[in-house]
Amino acid sequence: MNQKSLSQMLRLLVALVAAAGAAISAWLVRYGYQLCQERGQSGLFLPWLIFFLLTLAAVYAALGLAWRMFASIGRDQSFSPENARRLKYMSWLACVDAVAYLLALPVLNAVTSVKPYTVLVLLALSFVGVCLSVACACLSHLVKKAADLKQDQDLTI
Repeated sequence: MNQKSLSQMLRLLVALVAAAGAAISAWLVRYGYQLCQERGQSGLFLPWLIFFLLTLAAVYAALGLAWRMFASIGRDQSFSPENARRLKYMSWLACVDAVAYLLALPVLNAVTSVKPYTVLVLLALSFVGVCLSVACACLSHLVKKAADLKQDQDLTI
């Protein structure tokens, strides 16, 4: 498999994840609206929607960074300082989302009664965010070291 086909496959994966995320997000917005209407708490829908869209924006920003990183892989620039920087930003975005969902739990509990499955979902989202943040930070460090080695090698030839 060459760089070009790998890049295309990875970008296809990002496009599929973005499409699936949009479909799931649309369902969650509709479900959240119905749930607020059933409980008679329609005033909670707008703050929840704003919070959800802000955290969703961070996810799509990370997907955009991944798209650009995969495009640079197709140009045979896998180990570059730009890709290391993109991975670092992706790490921060995942960390911000994880912290946001952890902070949402006590706020949500103060406003309304929280079901146990809601607590589990928010904790799972936070755990996944922390795992992605650590993975992206480690990859960023490794890509940066590889880019430095590549630059040193290019200078010695």
